[in-house]
Amino acid sequence: MASLKFFRNYEPAYTPETFQNLLNSYKISDPQKWEDFSNRTIKDSFQALLGRQPGAQEQQDVYDYLALSGAQTPSEITSSVTSQLSMRPESVQYLETTGPMTDEETKMSSYYGKPVRDVSGAKTGRYSSRLSPINYQMG
Repeated sequence: MASLKFFRNYEPAYTPETFQNLLNSYKISDPQKWEDFSNRTIKDSFQALLGRQPGAQEQQDVYDYLALSGAQTPSEITSSVTSQLSMRPESVQYLETTGPMTDEETKMSSYYGKPVRDVSGAKTGRYSSRLSPINYQMG
């Protein structure tokens, strides 16, 4: 019972009120800062997930989605944009052609050599195999 006396005087570091204050401290309350951060995040996410910059209408659509979703903190904004963009078929195709090697490609590269990519970083499906010349001696 001596150990339970310790817990009688225990006060948690975060009460529900202090935790809510902490969460609110991360919110972007200035509308101009929210707009700037959102637009920058949209452009960065398009580049990372689709390999291109968004068109004007695409950027406006994602911006409107953010406004409707009520995202206020930087992590909510980033998470909302990346989750929406990553579900597009275009994103899946881009990551398949430019992303890391699959297990099958790793097996093939161990046999045929380093995979060849084009200047944009897309996979070509070819390997840089270098065959050593075989000289046969007759006689």
